[in-house]
Amino acid sequence: MSLTLKPLIYLIVTYRFFIKTFEDYITKLTNYWYPGTLNSPHIICFSEHHLRNDQLHHLYINKYKLVANCCRSFHKRGGVCIFIQEFFSYSTIDLNEFCHECIIEACAMKLDSHSLNVCVLVIYRSLSGDFVQFLHLLD
Repeated sequence: MSLTLKPLIYLIVTYRFFIKTFEDYITKLTNYWYPGTLNSPHIICFSEHHLRNDQLHHLYINKYKLVANCCRSFHKRGGVCIFIQEFFSYSTIDLNEFCHECIIEACAMKLDSHSLNVCVLVIYRSLSGDFVQFLHLLD
């Protein structure tokens, strides 16, 4: 009996920019890679995107789709979201019952794959929020 090992190599690329608007971030980000090429990230996670739900759902990133998000309704700023390249199969994980503005904002998704078990979770905690309540909701 022979055992064949297939190497699994995954490259995770992160970008960090100081931005004034979310649209500015998209412009700066896409200057570093062309969406859909080998060097473009498969999944893009944003925290503190500052957009309302209606604004986020009208945002277009070439070759990507919005798969999960949490937006604020009453306070400014905050929010988290996940974009994934169009050709991936995924399932959204509903975390709405755990999200509370200015305390914990989270979203998650799972890749639908038989060979990999990958979940992506994005969490944002506002510094002005109650830390003890954040820990309680996180638990």
